[in-house]
Amino acid sequence: MNPGIDFEKMERESFAGLTAEAVDGGPLPAEERLALVKKMLAEKRLPVSSHTSRKPAFFYPGLRSQPTYDAAEFPWASIVRAHLGDFLTELRALEASRHEESGFHRVWPEFTASGEWAALWLRLYGEPYAVNAWKCPLTMAVMDAIPRQGGWLGFSALAAHTHLAAHCGVSNAKLRCHVPLQLEPGLSRIRVDSHIHTWQQGELFVFDDSYEHEVWNDSNEKRVILIFDIFHPDLKADEVAFLETVENLTVKQSYNALMERYRVQSPSVEWVHQ
Repeated sequence: MNPGIDFEKMERESFAGLTAEAVDGGPLPAEERLALVKKMLAEKRLPVSSHTSRKPAFFYPGLRSQPTYDAAEFPWASIVRAHLGDFLTELRALEASRHEESGFHRVWPEFTASGEWAALWLRLYGEPYAVNAWKCPLTMAVMDAIPRQGGWLGFSALAAHTHLAAHCGVSNAKLRCHVPLQLEPGLSRIRVDSHIHTWQQGELFVFDDSYEHEVWNDSNEKRVILIFDIFHPDLKADEVAFLETVENLTVKQSYNALMERYRVQSPSVEWVHQ
């Protein structure tokens, strides 16, 4: 760790008070990436992207950068595909339960241009989401075999005819993974930067959600995916450890509080159970 970084202040104020500074450029060796971001934070400078449609809360400089990734790049992809039946079994049990007991609740109404978005979290930023995780032991066991997870794990559902407006994720240091479990073929899609992808049942779709992305479910049915995050495959172990420290002091606290507020205040999402 860099002793010049005021971690106590970071825990109190997250990234408030830091001066944003664009640091886009080509890939850097791991030791240079880590040294650069530590130096910037110690000097109260916040690395950001100059890309007009890439505005994560925390930008990690020097990483290989592309909107989408080939699932074949990840050796564990076969584990995910081999357990699609387990994911579906537990999802259907949740859908068959009473809506107030299932764990699904509305999320991010500010990004929902039309329709409704609901989620059921199983893990958030390294910690099991206690009210739900016990309901999905098969899914949790499978996901525990996936290395370098961080951020989110859960089921994400869109009601029929839902449009999620363009938005950016938290950091380019993670990649987001989608496994579509329920959808009408050809009628649900996502735009990541300029790339438009139509989801296919049971596939593994991996993308960098620090790029602006936008989602449509144009069907008459709900669309449900398993969603989880992994650290960027090019990061070294010491980089992941440093990023987890920063994340635990900043976005973990704010996002966990936000999800709990959404859960408590959520209106009924009975459509998930139909």
